[in-house]
Amino acid sequence: MMFRQDRWTLGIGVVLLALASVWVAQAASAQTGGSVVQWGNAAEWDYLTPNENFTAVATGFSHELGLRVDGSICTWGRDMGYGELDLPKPNKHFVAIAAEHRHNLGLKSNGSIVAWGNNYDGQCDVPEPNSGFVAISAAVFHSLGLKADGSIVAWGGNDYGQCDVPQPNSDFVAIAAGYSHSLGLKDDGSVVAWGSNGVGQCDVPSPNTGFVAIDAGCGFSLALTGGGSIAVWGGQSGVPEPNTGFVAIAAGYSHSLGLKEDGSVVAWGANHWGQCDVPSPNTGFFAIAAGGHNSLGLKGEEPPLPVADFSGNPTSGPAPLTVYFTDLSSGSPTSWDWTFGDGGTSTAQHPSHDYTSDNSYTVSLTAYNAQAQDTETKGDYITVSSGGGTCHVGAVDMASAGPPNYKASATITVHDRNCQALAGVTVDMTWSGAVSGTDSDVTDANGQVTFVSDRDKTGGTYVCTVTGLTKSGYTYQSADNHETSDQITLP
Repeated sequence: MMFRQDRWTLGIGVVLLALASVWVAQAASAQTGGSVVQWGNAAEWDYLTPNENFTAVATGFSHELGLRVDGSICTWGRDMGYGELDLPKPNKHFVAIAAEHRHNLGLKSNGSIVAWGNNYDGQCDVPEPNSGFVAISAAVFHSLGLKADGSIVAWGGNDYGQCDVPQPNSDFVAIAAGYSHSLGLKDDGSVVAWGSNGVGQCDVPSPNTGFVAIDAGCGFSLALTGGGSIAVWGGQSGVPEPNTGFVAIAAGYSHSLGLKEDGSVVAWGANHWGQCDVPSPNTGFFAIAAGGHNSLGLKGEEPPLPVADFSGNPTSGPAPLTVYFTDLSSGSPTSWDWTFGDGGTSTAQHPSHDYTSDNSYTVSLTAYNAQAQDTETKGDYITVSSGGGTCHVGAVDMASAGPPNYKASATITVHDRNCQALAGVTVDMTWSGAVSGTDSDVTDANGQVTFVSDRDKTGGTYVCTVTGLTKSGYTYQSADNHETSDQITLP
């Protein structure tokens, strides 16, 4: 598993991965992802091509998972007969992955967990309700899931009590599943450990505070401090000096990895398969993963985090009010969850929603990509009133519609009483001057509609005049018009 310190600011929204998995760091400006570098026992296995656009990797004992920036999963390595290389269907909208001995977990953007592979101990039987998860972690015999409310759900083998989450089961922000023990990180920076403690893997060293990341291996535990040092306890030796400047940690079965802020990787512990022999050049890494006898790293340009934003049109009016929402999120999100404040929801990128009752409504959008998720909430964003709405002409903009320059275009912008663009308004207009005639059309989601005149061979002055606005539940207030007509002379 890997966790980067610079993601700590995401709090409970952070999705952590498992004993043999990886969490990717805060991103750069372009969503290109990275390529996989592997060493140790994994070096003999070919990974799927093209080796690009990876945002996370996870590794078990004999197989690997890769999460691409489009939210799909790919697998490679050895299938030991448990279906661990099978791909979940539908293979999309994943935001995190975890792999262990013979089973895998995938976290969907809707907060559900998909599990596949070896299920001898029930480690793939995700408890109901399978929703509201923000983090996943997989070990040999058991699995962990972190809920958005800060509680931990554990399932699978429990021979050592590794699924018995200590009370109070709340305020957790990170999880890590080891071979036969488990760790949870509280929002106050302390670590809680439970399960097997045969070699002291649950004896968290003092002072138990200031930790920002955790991971667990076979009989040992790791924790990253906010100052960039790593604490190790249980059956593994300490971190090679200098124990400073770390931004990520990963615990394998019997070895560990640390990612430095300069992009280099430090490895220690068992090395009989070369799992600690980091390939040259040891630079440019932004993610790491440690498995049974193998290690993985990602190099390249890190994909960006999503930043949710949206607009709605109109934002006020009488019931029934149809609002057209536009996703304005950055960071190349791949899926969206909308809540409209009246119980309505949508997963479309640009949905519309009908409000039928008078009230003020808070709208929320959560945007997801393979990196993370972000939520934008706008309180009392939509106002539905019984008093009826008004509309008026906000602008009339004329332009040439050539070539040849002997016809004109007129773009009409319609506003509501709050001078917000108003969609769904029927605009009636007339042409005069060089041409004559009437026309009618409906404003789009931006509150605009464009008319094009007939062509006149000699040119002249083209005049557009708005003669009426019509929308159910709205009154046309011509006195509020910013302008009613405009003209242009061509050529």
